[in-house]
Amino acid sequence: MSSPSGGSGGEPENSVYADFLESELKAERDRKAALDSRGGNLVTSSGALFAVLAGIGSIGRATGSPVPGEVPPLLVLALTAFFAAALFGISVQWNRQYQVVNTTGLRQIVDDIWHEPTGTSMRRVSANYLRTIETLRKGNCNKELLLRFGYGCQVVATLLLGPVVFLLIAVR
Repeated sequence: MSSPSGGSGGEPENSVYADFLESELKAERDRKAALDSRGGNLVTSSGALFAVLAGIGSIGRATGSPVPGEVPPLLVLALTAFFAAALFGISVQWNRQYQVVNTTGLRQIVDDIWHEPTGTSMRRVSANYLRTIETLRKGNCNKELLLRFGYGCQVVATLLLGPVVFLLIAVR
């Protein structure tokens, strides 16, 4: 890998690496935003289905219709699974610690190193990008894992709903 600066530390001979790191940083930030959005969708859909299930449970009780003995435990399990999915969605959106240049570092750029040669500046900025990319990737991998668990809970809850609906319709 060649040095990003020319022999004198002035203009870089190759800015491809800096451009690549900048695009990687943008991709990870975009990925984080998409994961946060999916976490929000998980919370919304699980919460809505939780409310529908609670309504189904109360309708059976309010109408005085006989409810098969298998329905209440299945409803409780489905409610629990939707609740867990919503919790996973909330945890996806939880703010995480990402390493970025702090204001002291930004002040140093303005006060001390603003006039460095382009190649040296590009190396410094790229190193900062790399640290941010590393922490974003770690956080994004954790968010993906939490989303998978949340979606798994939704699948389980949905599978539990099938027998509940069948039993409630069969009794009527």
